[in-house]
Amino acid sequence: MTEFTESSDVPFFEKFFLGGSSTIRGYKGRRVGPLDSDLYPLGGKFLGILNLEFRFPLYKKWYSALFWDTGFLVDKPYQFSISKLKYGSGIGLRYKTKWGFIRVDFAGKIGPDKDTSRTRIHVSFGLPF
Repeated sequence: MTEFTESSDVPFFEKFFLGGSSTIRGYKGRRVGPLDSDLYPLGGKFLGILNLEFRFPLYKKWYSALFWDTGFLVDKPYQFSISKLKYGSGIGLRYKTKWGFIRVDFAGKIGPDKDTSRTRIHVSFGLPF
């Protein structure tokens, strides 16, 4: 008798999710990857992500940023294809505090998507990645 058995099922709360202020900023949180018929996220087990951000000073504690994000989220590794990659890019404003950056990012999706909203504004604290 064994206490634990092998299973390929991953509980929903342990799956990966992409989209939002710290992954692919052109997308609403958790909206990259498998979605159900009502466009709710299902999560995935395999992901890849690439974030590029160029920050430069504006005035004293104010900074600006240009960024480009891409990534994918699938349930099984063989499901990956170049067509599954999602892209976002945009500009951001940063204010440096002694605890970290306050960030405001204006991001847009690149390429087709089921969700019709093309742009997002994210307000957050800290660095994106």
